[in-house]
Formats: sequence, structure tokens, C-alpha cells
Amino acid sequence: MNASFIALLVVLVFVAGAEARVASDRNNLLRTEVTARYPTGGTATITTTRLLRSYEVAGGATTSHDEDRVNVPAMSIISEKVSSSTQYLTNKVMLALNKDPDEAFKALRLHTSGAKIDKPTFLQWMQHVEKYRAEKGFYSFSDLRVFELLRASKSDEELVALFQALRRLPGKKDFANQMERFLFESSVPSHKLLIKAWLKSGQTPAGTFYILNLRDARFEGNQKFLQWLRFTEEYKASVRGGKHSDLRTYNFLMRERPLELDLYFATLFQWVRQTPDLKKVDGNYVLMLPKDDARYKALEAYTIYYAAERSGQTAKKAVTDLFAMDKRVEALAAAMKS
Repeated sequence: MNASFIALLVVLVFVAGAEARVASDRNNLLRTEVTARYPTGGTATITTTRLLRSYEVAGGATTSHDEDRVNVPAMSIISEKVSSSTQYLTNKVMLALNKDPDEAFKALRLHTSGAKIDKPTFLQWMQHVEKYRAEKGFYSFSDLRVFELLRASKSDEELVALFQALRRLPGKKDFANQMERFLFESSVPSHKLLIKAWLKSGQTPAGTFYILNLRDARFEGNQKFLQWLRFTEEYKASVRGGKHSDLRTYNFLMRERPLELDLYFATLFQWVRQTPDLKKVDGNYVLMLPKDDARYKALEAYTIYYAAERSGQTAKKAVTDLFAMDKRVEALAAAMKS
């Protein structure tokens, strides 16, 4: 007989004993002397053996056959206490059996009742995952498996709320970042929900840059970079006094990814410009570059080449002339239309 079986047996005995005590208390309530007042002013004693009666016959009844059912608060309290303590002990024993977290998630019915940060059962399960990993290694139950379990039973809205709540718990910030990253990558509709939640929680462009894991990623063709630019624009609009500007965003990118901007500035912002709501962002960055900057020269050369390849020599000349007049935004627009 192993230790796990013994632990389970002990709990079952405890639960059976608790239920027996409740049954005994219930039997003591079965026979009750009930005094009822007749409408004429007289009184009569009615004996009832029916369970869960008040000390007064309900609704002016004159016999036990006319009596209605009513609640006995004491019984509700007893039942609730036994139910909650039984459930708590069952959870503790189930987790003590060191079940795979996937099995534990289902056994605790988190896949049907929903995982909420204010549910003690969910927090117990999270602690169980950490213990399981500590014993068997991180990849025995990875963050991705945690996300997949939650994803299967929760909507995008519920997941965003859950991950934001997790972020506020001590030591859970990195885990919440990873969960939000998984959600972002797996659900396009979640993008707006996440941006809204980040703004509401006071996230900064630097913080979301890290959450989206953009420090080592190519920008061009990367939807996470476009969403980061969108977040930055909304953040800029929400900050009073113009404390965040395009120049600040540009300087941040130069500090975090100087090589990316040096090598791919021209192609990157031609790509950004193809996104209608971000054309203004692209134009603002282009205007910041001095004419003798290598990135500006690369942008000019690439834009002229792009126009020629798409529409021939006439378009090439038009774009070249616009750059010569230092009409950078107009030159970019002409190249895109060509």
C-alpha cells in the first residue's frame, strides 16, 4: 500500500465522518413541536416529522399536511462548511498525488468552471505546476502547455483579463508576458484587446516591446512590430503634454536596434507605409533624417529604384525630382502609387 493511497484513504475516512455527523444533526431536527396561531386567535400544537421546517407553520396552515417548506439557515451553514472543506481536502490530496498538471486541470474541473485568479483552486493548480516542474524539469510541462489548456476553455477577453491579473501577482510578471505573447501570436482578434489592456494598465512602449519579444526579431514583415507601432501611437495620444513623440520612439528604436535601422531602414518603412493607418508614422520618421545621413541616402536610392521597377522611367523621374526638392513624404507617396 503506497503513501498516495494511504493519503487518499485518510481523507475519505475524514469526509465520511463529517457526513455522518451532519446526518446525525439532521435526524435530531426531524421531530419538532410547532405552535401555530389560528386566525380566530386560538392556538393548536401540530407535530410534524417533515424535515427543514420553521418553528411557525408557514402560510397560516392548520395541519401538518398544509405546511409549506422553509429554509433552516443552520443546515445551510453546516452543508456549506462540509462541502467547502471536503472540496479543499479533495483538491489537496489530488495534487499531493503528483498528477500530471493536464490531468489535475481536468480533475479540478478548471476546464469547465473556468480559470480565474480569484479562485483558490486555480492558484492551487498554478502552485502544483511549479512544484511539478521543479521535480521533473521545466519542459515536463511548459508555458505553452499551460497556455493551450487555458486557451481551450477561455475566450480572448477572459484570457486577457486573467493574464493582466496574473501580472499583478508577485513573481508572475515574466509568466504573464509569455502568456500574452502566446495569445497575441495565436489570435488576431486579441491584438486590440491586448493593446487596450496595456494602455489601461499603464504599460509603456518599452514594456510592450519586451512583451512582444521584438529585441531579437526582424521588423520588416513582422505583424508584432506593426502592432507595437499602433500601440505607440495610441500611447502617444493618451499621454498628456506631448511627453511621448515620434522622435522619442525613433530614438528608442535606434538605441534598441541600431543595426536593424541602419541596414533595413529604407525597405522597412516602405513596408510600413503600405499599412494605411501607419502612413503618418512612416512619414514622420523619414522627416527626422538629415540629408547626409546614410539611412536617408539609402531610403532615397531604394525609393527611386522601387518606382522605376514598378512603373518605369517616368515614375522614376517624378520621384527623383521630389527628393531633389526635399519633398520626402510626397516622394514616398508617389513611389507607392506608381
